Amino acid sequence: MKLRKMTGAGMMDCKKALMEAEGDYERAKDIIREKGKLVVSKRADRSATEGVVVTKIEGGKAYLLCLACETDFVAQNEEFAGSANAILDIAVKNDAADKDTLLAIKNDEGRTVEEMVTEKSGQTGEKVELAYYGRIEAPYCNAYVHFNKKLGTVLGFNKEVPLKNKIIKLDESLGGEWIDGSRIYREGESMYQLYLRKYAGVNENGQSTWYLADGSATTEYAQADRFTTGDILPKVYGGFGTTLEFFGIDFSIAFAYQLGGKVYDNTYASLMHAGTAQTAGSNWHKDILRAWKIGDEAGSTDVPRLYTSDTNTNSMSDRFLISSNYLDITNITLGYTLPSSWTRKVHISKLRLYMAADNVALFTKRQGLDPRQSYTAAGSYRYAPIRTISGGINLTF
Repeated sequence: MKLRKMTGAGMMDCKKALMEAEGDYERAKDIIREKGKLVVSKRADRSATEGVVVTKIEGGKAYLLCLACETDFVAQNEEFAGSANAILDIAVKNDAADKDTLLAIKNDEGRTVEEMVTEKSGQTGEKVELAYYGRIEAPYCNAYVHFNKKLGTVLGFNKEVPLKNKIIKLDESLGGEWIDGSRIYREGESMYQLYLRKYAGVNENGQSTWYLADGSATTEYAQADRFTTGDILPKVYGGFGTTLEFFGIDFSIAFAYQLGGKVYDNTYASLMHAGTAQTAGSNWHKDILRAWKIGDEAGSTDVPRLYTSDTNTNSMSDRFLISSNYLDITNITLGYTLPSSWTRKVHISKLRLYMAADNVALFTKRQGLDPRQSYTAAGSYRYAPIRTISGGINLTF
């Protein structure tokens, strides 16, 4: 175990190295390093298309590094990611200008980064290489790494970018305003706002009504005035998760969320028609059961009557504008690692069984609504990501 902690090599590799070195740990370390060189030589023609991307921002500089390997199995190993971060720390500490410079830098033990990469080949039995290293310098830096750690970028700006989402200037011929269908663009206002008729509810006859500019209501859709909705972008979005490990069992869960925005629900609108000749045979949403009926008072429901002549019942208005808040369970993974006292008997360093579920569940304001489709509208012709359940076995020799 001591040699394994020192080198990160597999248990059987450590055992063989110690036997060959007759118990000399320093000599055993050299043997493992030599094995890494042999692996590199034998697998030189292999493609290292998997790996991990890591980034770091230090002062006015942003660093990005990709440590590549052959298989996703190795790339997902925590020790492999740890090696990538260790190399990045060396790059940041020495402010390495480029990849060649970084490979020649020595760590605290006197080994070069190139030697560290070679040793990783010996530990994993795969071709491992420093696929990319880059550094940028700017007054304001930012970095992004995708959730699978296979894609990343660093950005530099010459000044701080205010995230105010405002239209700075339109062509002078537009007079400070441009209306494009249900969208409106005004100088000094959000680019993401809609220009819709404002729904005033159901009158005493069960008809839909919409507001006029003076605050009164009309049953004539074409006469109703349009109003700006204000910024409908979410105010905050992101993700969070946790990982638990106990007695060989590991459990992890990951979430994504969005708060503070609105979206136009096209699907719901299409399902709330009045049963006109044009929509005959089309489905209804269950909310149609709340439609106004004879004897109902004005304001008792927000769903107008079912009357074939009411062709504008589900026409575009803020009636179908709904919260775009959501909570998405993106992944759940459950695994079990067999006790090493069992696996050593069959010369296996580590054996882990796992089950994983992706796109598990989506919680929104209305069932069937998927606000992830668009910032402005959710349509009826897009499917949510398919829920998948998979399992597997991780083996380390």
